[in-house]
Amino acid sequence: YDSIVFKGPGVGWASIDYTILRNNTANQFVGSISNGTNVLANSGPQSTVVSTGLWYHLVFTWDGTNAVFYTNGSVSGTVPWTYAAANRSSNMSFGMAVNNGSYPLNGTIDDVRIYNRALSAAEALALFSAGAK
Repeated sequence: YDSIVFKGPGVGWASIDYTILRNNTANQFVGSISNGTNVLANSGPQSTVVSTGLWYHLVFTWDGTNAVFYTNGSVSGTVPWTYAAANRSSNMSFGMAVNNGSYPLNGTIDDVRIYNRALSAAEALALFSAGAK
């Protein structure tokens, strides 16, 4: 995996509060969330298949019912997720896992935004459109 955003006390799926990782086998980014026991892991919503050398605008959001992944302003995956999110005071990192530097990103991150609410499809599209100059 290549890590974009990683929050949690460890690298096991149940120890990841939330993350956006690139599944190198499928060549897609996947959004994951955990409540410490139940895990939306590699079966989480995914991006479209990505190509090397291109920029992608990725949004992973969860509204308490569904986890949704947007690629370049369009929905690319939706998975039901009704568990409560982990409520831990965990560190966050960008481009690698928090505690041991595993899952290093082989790429560049331009901008990261963390919201305390779910974004709508219109908001994801507006963010993509504002950055696509």
